[in-house]
Amino acid sequence: MHTAIDSSDPGTTNTSDTGATALRDAHDAWIEEFRAFVGPALEPEADPWTQWLAVRYLSDDFEYRCRSERALVDLLRRFIPAGVADRLVGESKRFARLRGDLDEIGRRRGTAAMFEVGGSRLLEELEVWCASVESAAREVSREG
Repeated sequence: MHTAIDSSDPGTTNTSDTGATALRDAHDAWIEEFRAFVGPALEPEADPWTQWLAVRYLSDDFEYRCRSERALVDLLRRFIPAGVADRLVGESKRFARLRGDLDEIGRRRGTAAMFEVGGSRLLEELEVWCASVESAAREVSREG
């Protein structure tokens, strides 16, 4: 869905670039939000309440955002190569499983070390996920 206007005219806007920028900005904000809510619970000296706040974030706001991202991928599937779509769906499932595992670990006592490892891994997967979705969205804007 490429709706670019002549970019040589400084008074015009390339809406594909705008959409990609908006998605990247939204993902950057999501990653920072994750760091703000989950990051403190990944510290060795984190108390149980800090971990509990991270778990609440993961099961509420973070899960809502994950569902929204999966819906975006469902929309993109029609416009991207099947292999890319299948990869994103696979990443989505792995990502959801990691989130669920971390939520479960965080609800148990004495799991700070496991939570730290799982949280760090989920952050890495979040960054990979966002980059993959942004790359797929760029493909749509190039081909449209």
